[in-house]
Amino acid sequence: MQKSHENKNMRDDNHNSTSYLVDLTDSNFKSIVVESEKNFVVEVSADWSGECFLMSRNIEETARKFHSQVQFGRINIDLNERTSSEYGITDLPFILFFRKGELVFHSIGLLSAHVLEREIIRIYNLESL
Repeated sequence: MQKSHENKNMRDDNHNSTSYLVDLTDSNFKSIVVESEKNFVVEVSADWSGECFLMSRNIEETARKFHSQVQFGRINIDLNERTSSEYGITDLPFILFFRKGELVFHSIGLLSAHVLEREIIRIYNLESL
């Protein structure tokens, strides 16, 4: 029993990037993102999209590097149609960039981790890590 708990911790340490992403829904999006005083990057995705799967890996890698300066979240377009409609999301992957609750930029399509990092540095006027 103890051994499986240790294995779980090892697995989490090796793949804990998702802990830097908040699970967003139609019901919590406003309170977590729009009413926030923080910078927020939101990945809009769908389980069926291969490009979203690849983008998720890049978001997770980037969140590991920037989590102390920027909050990161993920919302599933299929389960949260109200938010998707509100922001005019029709293509995937789709990334929303918020500064203190205000949408300041969005990106459509697959971004490499390197390009995503450059965009975050540019949009939020951050230093390179």
